[in-house]
Amino acid sequence: MRLLPLLAVFLVACPTVEADPEPEPGDPIWFPIAIGEGVNRPAEVRGPAEVTTTDPGLPVIFVLHGFGTTGLVQEEVIFHFSDRIEQDRFLLVLPDGTRDSDGRRFWNATPACCDFDDSGVDDVGYLVGLLEELSSIAPVDPDRVYFTGHSNGGFMSYRMACDRPDLVAGIMPLAGSTFLTAEECLVGDPVSVLHVHPELDDSVPYDGEPGWHPSAIEAAERWAGRAGCDVVAAVDGEPLDLLAGPEGSETLVLEFREGCQGGKAVDLWTVQETGHVPTFGVAFADAVVPWLLQRSR
Repeated sequence: MRLLPLLAVFLVACPTVEADPEPEPGDPIWFPIAIGEGVNRPAEVRGPAEVTTTDPGLPVIFVLHGFGTTGLVQEEVIFHFSDRIEQDRFLLVLPDGTRDSDGRRFWNATPACCDFDDSGVDDVGYLVGLLEELSSIAPVDPDRVYFTGHSNGGFMSYRMACDRPDLVAGIMPLAGSTFLTAEECLVGDPVSVLHVHPELDDSVPYDGEPGWHPSAIEAAERWAGRAGCDVVAAVDGEPLDLLAGPEGSETLVLEFREGCQGGKAVDLWTVQETGHVPTFGVAFADAVVPWLLQRSR
């Protein structure tokens, strides 16, 4: 076998490739860019055109995928937040979880979901590291950082709000849930929560699962109470039409606003007539993204 000597000659003969220079103040940033490569877990970042390193800080929305899929699939198939990047001027981060023993990508969120191998991977640390890296190369508004996700990604969004409320302005878990008990969540700053849950969900039941996670209404009420909202003063909002297909407002809205601290808000959107993986139209992103961007730490 002569591969190693030949490879050695090739490497010696090739010129050294210099690393890209550090960006200067005022330099343009051309999206998409990759972050997280230093920890071998790269994430794609999308952003608007005509952004420079000295622009005012932009909001950041993380999209956390469901069990067994990827951030790219989550965004392109269900969320479609990218369609609003130019209009609303925010940065969109699409990270991936690690693979389990069966090759399925997951987030180590709560005991209910989904580190089934007990790997103990520190996904909170990973996501915080991505935010820190992004903040070092692009203009980021530290008071407007949001985590969204479907299923396992929804659980992970709640985990971020529990573990790092000092960094999180708001979350949007879809078909996910929070820790089983309030005591498992760190005491800290209030966080705005938009909990979206399909009523016919048979994977993460809307009514909760004993020993694993609370119901959708209990999760919303718990986080409303954490934000100082008057839970009994919740009111019904205008129903929404979020699903693709026939017209009709299938999503019921419950709003917690009375007494909430510092402009915080908690909503429960109950999506009727659908299961764990809803097929949303463009109205989903058009409703969710503005809801998030109105909230700050």
